[in-house]
Amino acid sequence: MDEEFVIKVDIIGYKFPMRIPRKDEGFVREVAKQINIKYDRYRGRYAKDAGETEWLAMTAFTLSKELLLASDRNDTAPYEDKIRQMTALLEKYLNEHND
Repeated sequence: MDEEFVIKVDIIGYKFPMRIPRKDEGFVREVAKQINIKYDRYRGRYAKDAGETEWLAMTAFTLSKELLLASDRNDTAPYEDKIRQMTALLEKYLNEHND
């Protein structure tokens, strides 16, 4: 069983305590790091035109867009359907031409 513990994760200067499995610590810290990188990029690019709320909104938008694009790329359902169709055609052919 994986031991859980509390870590404090820094996201844009705020410390968030999180109870996580010990094995997930590196992953959770990397998630926070990616949020901070994207936030800092927006803050640097739009420092004069926006504030924290807008930078956070754009960070959330960007990460959500990346997540949706990644999930679309990993959607195997269309391929599974095509494989089922091809398998059915192959079985039909083999049944008709089995001597």
